[in-house]
Amino acid sequence: MNLFYCADLPVSGTFALDDDESRHLAVMRLSTGDQLLVTNGKGTTALCEIAGHGKKLFLEVVESSFHEQETPALSIAIAPTKNQDRLEWFVEKAVEVGIHEIRLFVSEHSEKPRVNMNRLQRVAIAAMKQSKRTYLPAIDEPVPFEKVLGSMGPCAMYLAHCREDMSRVLLRDALVAGQNACVMIGPEGDFSPHEIQMATEKGATGVSLGNARLRTETAALVSVITFGTKNL
Repeated sequence: MNLFYCADLPVSGTFALDDDESRHLAVMRLSTGDQLLVTNGKGTTALCEIAGHGKKLFLEVVESSFHEQETPALSIAIAPTKNQDRLEWFVEKAVEVGIHEIRLFVSEHSEKPRVNMNRLQRVAIAAMKQSKRTYLPAIDEPVPFEKVLGSMGPCAMYLAHCREDMSRVLLRDALVAGQNACVMIGPEGDFSPHEIQMATEKGATGVSLGNARLRTETAALVSVITFGTKNL
């Protein structure tokens, strides 16, 4: 059964899907009385029945359930790529694999980012529905790297960089099973020594993702998969 999205999903009664979701449902040629699943992206899933067609498509909640979010939590802080298609690719795959939060930042070596946040949100929603997950990760607008460092919640921080003259260990060895984590991925030009020092002073551990030099979006996805494997 396909999964649809409604941010304001009620626990009972009748509600309307937004225009985008109504168009997706129309393609499936379902009829009044047919059933489908809807999530609010915050853990609630409802079995719904098509109640009527009009300019919007109306659904009636048959039953709903709540699912606790998977733990531990992973955040990826990433410098947006110059080509947004590559950032969208990461968002899509990370949501499918499983991630709690994506934080965008501007680094000293970043090219001026042009980020379409609405587009990223739509990509994340589509990936959530495709993978039948019930939580939609938060995606924060780009902020200076210093602000990201200063606003970390209670988690272990890891900064992935390529400088062999500065301390780092393999991410898979540094991660602790069961512990919330944030992995920071820099731009194609890498973090500056000053940024690495700042992160270290904030308690971040310098990490490597292996011998190969990875693109920003690839490094971020490898981090997501490594975290997931550590917590199987």
